[in-house]
Amino acid sequence: MTSRVLLTAAALAAPIGIAHPATAAPAAQFGGPVVVSDALSIDPIVDARLRWEHVDQPTSDADAVTVRLRAGAELKHASGLSLLAEGEGTLAIDADYNAFPFAIAGGQRRPQFSTVADPQTVELNRLQLQYKAKALTVTLGRQRINLDDQRWVGSVLWRQNEQTARSTAVMPAERAISPRIPGRESTTKAISCSWAQAQKPDR
Repeated sequence: MTSRVLLTAAALAAPIGIAHPATAAPAAQFGGPVVVSDALSIDPIVDARLRWEHVDQPTSDADAVTVRLRAGAELKHASGLSLLAEGEGTLAIDADYNAFPFAIAGGQRRPQFSTVADPQTVELNRLQLQYKAKALTVTLGRQRINLDDQRWVGSVLWRQNEQTARSTAVMPAERAISPRIPGRESTTKAISCSWAQAQKPDR
């Protein structure tokens, strides 16, 4: 009798198992990091931008149609250590503009046009070694340094040719504080402190 009950229960449970197979692991997203091992991944970098800039100025109008491509990869380890390498190239499709406001050898200075500071270049944009922990982030090498709204220090992202710097940067993590003021609601604020020593900006 017991064997018959077990066989009946198994027969009833079989369709349920067929109808609900084991959930498969989620597929990797396009453009996301490629997992090499449990502790190591590679994050590809591909960024392209087509840009047209027109300068309406008497006697020296300018039209700059440029395309910029950045490509590279970032190797990340679970310990917080990462290595990033990225190249950048800018090509002028319509070169009716002056790429340099100062005298320079070569054909990219065209004083008959207004200045649009997007010269044709092929260069190493970033090459950095970084360690990220809960308390701080340390970055060595050629990197972006963007402070606040980039009014004084920044990588000038609105230009095709990004400005990076060979530097050492230490960025402590932001710490939230809640001041207690009698009779008022507490407002959470963030304090951020950073230090960087730049050897030379590269454009």
